Amino acid sequence: MRPALTWISLTVLVAMLAILSCQKEYSCENCRGVNRPPVANAGPDQSILLPQDSSFLDGSASKDPDGSIKQWQWRQITGSSNVSIATASSARTAIRKLAAGVYQFELTVTDDGGAASKDTVAVTVSSAAAVNRPPVARAGADQTIFLPTNTCTLNGSASSDPDNNITSYEWTKLSGPACNIVSSTLVQTKVDNLREGVYSFQLKVVDAGGLSSLDTVAITVKPDPAAICFNDRPKVYAQLVSFGHLSYYRTSVTPATAADKIVFAGGMDESGSGAALADKEDLYSMTTQDWSLSVQSPHLNCGVAVSGDEIYFAGGGYYYDVYFSAIDVYDAANNIWHHMAFKEPKTYVAGAAIGDKILFAGGFRNKGDDFPNNIEDKIEIYQPSTNTWSSVPLSEARGGITSATINNKVYFAGGWNTAPSNKIDIYDGATNTWAASTLQYLPTAKTAIAYGDNIYWNDGSCKVEARNVKTGASSLESLSMGGFVVSVVKDNKILFIHPGSLYFDIYDPSTRTWSIGVLPQAVPVDAAVISVNNTIYIAGGGIGENPMGNGAYAIIATNEVWKLQF
Repeated sequence: MRPALTWISLTVLVAMLAILSCQKEYSCENCRGVNRPPVANAGPDQSILLPQDSSFLDGSASKDPDGSIKQWQWRQITGSSNVSIATASSARTAIRKLAAGVYQFELTVTDDGGAASKDTVAVTVSSAAAVNRPPVARAGADQTIFLPTNTCTLNGSASSDPDNNITSYEWTKLSGPACNIVSSTLVQTKVDNLREGVYSFQLKVVDAGGLSSLDTVAITVKPDPAAICFNDRPKVYAQLVSFGHLSYYRTSVTPATAADKIVFAGGMDESGSGAALADKEDLYSMTTQDWSLSVQSPHLNCGVAVSGDEIYFAGGGYYYDVYFSAIDVYDAANNIWHHMAFKEPKTYVAGAAIGDKILFAGGFRNKGDDFPNNIEDKIEIYQPSTNTWSSVPLSEARGGITSATINNKVYFAGGWNTAPSNKIDIYDGATNTWAASTLQYLPTAKTAIAYGDNIYWNDGSCKVEARNVKTGASSLESLSMGGFVVSVVKDNKILFIHPGSLYFDIYDPSTRTWSIGVLPQAVPVDAAVISVNNTIYIAGGGIGENPMGNGAYAIIATNEVWKLQF
């Protein structure tokens, strides 16, 4: 047994020596692996403004992926040499004595394994004078002017810039009727061709650094005080509410209504590059509340007569130019058109219907400028029941006559011949007889409207002549201002609307009292105005004038249709 024990003992001893030998061989400094370098982070770039002349460098966001950072070291690599770094060996340190300029600082971080990494940060120091400050625009005080003065001066000279480096001015119109800014890029400029209304102009001021500022000024243009008869009447505020659109842009449209239709006929087509006579009629059905379009003869300054469900659009055309003889008849109940014609073309004809007769009075015939021989001297009468024509002479040849039908009589009044005419031709439908009279207060009549037992005529001035057709007595009323008017009835009151103006006159016949309607926007020039079922519709017309150069202006037409509400 001893040899065996001896062998076992030797074996154990050899194994123990081997184990001790292995432990000593693997004891070394790199047993944990290869050291990875730290990541230096010198912080975000900085910008400061003098007189501040110090800041902080912060490298505390630096990190080491497999150990810890043992050392930070800052040094300046660009910029003025006067800068002091308070503690260059700290993660966060102050820097002082900075002057205007751009500086770069380098951070070196070293980890516990001796590995290092670097990062840089830029510090931009600006002087106060180097920072551009925005200008301040001053468009001047609001202004109010009265027609006929139609110019004003926009003055932005109160604008300023803290750095004194304004380089440009720009004036623009934000709102209001058309006008002409003479020199829109000057600090001070004239504005001309102003119309009645409220304008808003904007001034933009730009400095050398591209910074800008805006300011606005309001210019209110009021009517000529000399044309205002009464401006102390009660005010009623109204509005134009969008209702629809005509098929294209038109001015001087002729409106009429029958059955359930409103017809906006002809006028001037302004939708192309130049104005042209319009040959289209926009039809609105109050039953189905939809629009349709019909193409007929051109109708401008035509006569209109409504008999039952039929509307007669007669003649028309340019004065001293192209006249038309066509009479287009619209059967509104059946949506059918049929056609007739005068024996010769004529325009500015007055139309009326009474009983079984359709009457067309006066006008200007198509004989060029053979004035006054081209003035119509008769009333043409059409009887649909017999399809026959006849005529009677006017008391005075004239065109542009007004017509009003009341108490089974038609009154053809005013117009002009070689001078304004005050003549009245009266047809009595009950006796089939004619009589003549004159206006008592007006030199002529440009518009007429019948209401109750009275006819109200206006001659384009402030005056309104009211004649009671039962007594024959006339009285004189006065609008708030002069100028062309369109007369309609709403809520048992007569409205005298001034196209091109924010204002309209309201007359209550029951109390003989007046008030003034005020709109936020002007009724377009040459707009069509009609009252149907106690609703006033305003269609088309011009919303201003557009400068074309060389002192020429063109109307800016609209196809909008509004309701006037108050």
